[in-house]
Amino acid sequence: MAQFASNEEFFEFVRDSIMRLHTSGRSLAALRLSDGFRLVNGLTDGWADFLESVRSVQAEFDQVLLPEEREALERIRAALHTLVYGQ
Repeated sequence: MAQFASNEEFFEFVRDSIMRLHTSGRSLAALRLSDGFRLVNGLTDGWADFLESVRSVQAEFDQVLLPEEREALERIRAALHTLVYGQ
């Protein structure tokens, strides 16, 4: 995950992003992102499933997200894309 120094830094960023969504009143987006995050199991399939859930949250909630929330989701998506597809 080139954008993050370690998996733990990535996980912390994801957890913080979920919390920020929840506290800003976008609880459903936070729940969907959290559900996707729970799919991470160390296998490529889990990472790919999480990537799909991030894409889904981006598509479904784009109109109501703050710019910094969109940026956080895009950072997560980009890191996952690199991990899953190596690009």
